[in-house]
Amino acid sequence: MSLHPIDLRRTPTHAGGLVHRTHDGAREYLVVTSSKNPAHWVLPKGHLDPGETAEETAVREVEEESGVRATLEAPLGETELALPHERQRIRWYVMLRVDERPASEGRQVAWLRASAAIARLSFEDARELVRASEARFAHKEREV
Repeated sequence: MSLHPIDLRRTPTHAGGLVHRTHDGAREYLVVTSSKNPAHWVLPKGHLDPGETAEETAVREVEEESGVRATLEAPLGETELALPHERQRIRWYVMLRVDERPASEGRQVAWLRASAAIARLSFEDARELVRASEARFAHKEREV
C-alpha cells in the first residue's frame, strides 16, 4: 500500500486527517488508538456518510475519534486498503488543530513529533503519511 495522488474521478469510501499543531516550537501530529484493537495506533479516519464530501468526513471523523476540532489545510493523497469484507479508498488531508475536548469515543489520544509518531503508528501507510506531510512542510519552509 502506498500514498497516491488524489484522483478526482474516483469517489473515496473513507476520509481521514493528518492533524498537526505546534507545541513548544515543534510540530506534533495527532494519533489515536484503533476502535477495533486499542493496542494499535492509527490516524483518525472513517466512512463517508451519504451526501457528505470527503472534506466533511475528515473533519467529522477527526472530531469524533479524538475530540480535536481541526480545519483543512490541503489534500495529502489517497491510500487503498483491502480488508476481508470491503475495499477502502481513503482520501487524506493535512489539517490544523483548532481546539480540543475529551474524545467522545473513549480512544486514547497522543500528540507526537514526527519521529515519535512514525515509531508509534502501527501501520506503514500511516507512517508514510507522516513522512509525506513532513516533506510537504519542508518544501513550504524552503519557499519562504
